[in-house]
Parts: sequence; structure tokens; C-alpha cells
Amino acid sequence: METGLDTILLIEDDEIDTELATRIIKAKAPSMRIITVGNGVEALQYLFPASGASAHLLNIKIVLLDLHMPGIDGFEVLKRMKTDMIARLIPVVVFTSSRELKDVETCYRYGANSYIVKPIAMEQFEDVVSNIVHYWSHHNESVKEYSIQQTQQEVDS
Repeated sequence: METGLDTILLIEDDEIDTELATRIIKAKAPSMRIITVGNGVEALQYLFPASGASAHLLNIKIVLLDLHMPGIDGFEVLKRMKTDMIARLIPVVVFTSSRELKDVETCYRYGANSYIVKPIAMEQFEDVVSNIVHYWSHHNESVKEYSIQQTQQEVDS
């Protein structure tokens, strides 16, 4: 796994939503690497490789997670992430078409950081993805940044 680059992990099974979100992310955060996976199985393989390596997790600034995917769904990915000592520190924004109260409650119970319903209109979709990327990539303090600051403070002491 490549390390060092700030990464957005997009877990989405709809090809059109993936293409749109990727285009918007590249325009709004060109220095960020985008990893796209199309289902829960691929997501878990990326997050938890068979080798047991986990350093790449510190580079993930945000996970955009769809819920209703074939096979392993977003609920299971979220639950697995939030029970792992390292992965649970990664912000997860559920980005789904579901407005079901039970889905919202389940996601927050499992540890989602945000739950956003995908807009249908193209312009609103672009605004929402832009705002998500801007907030999580520019304003939110990530674990990686905190670790770097902690290390620098220890060196300066």
C-alpha cells in the first residue's frame, strides 16, 4: 500500500455517482489521492489487507460510504471500521440515497461521523460533495496531522 498521500476513500457501487464524485473531488482537492471501491468486499480488502499492514490508514482523511451495496453493505463496513483500533479514527461520512430513520440511527450507533442524503439534482450533488471535501480536507484535524504535531512537540521538548 502506498503511504504519504492524503487520501479520500470513496465506497460506492453506482458508477455514475462514483464518476461525478471523483470529478468533483479532483477539482476541489487536486492534491488528494482518491481511492474508489465499488462494494463492501473491496472496501474491507483495502482497509484491512491480508498482510495486516495498516500504515496506509493514517493517510485517509475521509471515507465517503454508500450504504446499500450488493454483498457486504455499508453498514458492515462501518461497523468493522469502528471496531478496529486504527480505522475507527478515520472520519466516515455516510453518503447515501436512503432517508430511512432506521438507517440514520444505525449509522450513528455504529460510529458514523456524518450522514448525508445524496441530492438528485446535479448542481446540488456537486455543492454537497464540494462542501464535504472542503470541510474534511481543509478544516478537520486528522489523526495523521495530530500525530505529526505530537511528534514535533516531543522533539521540541
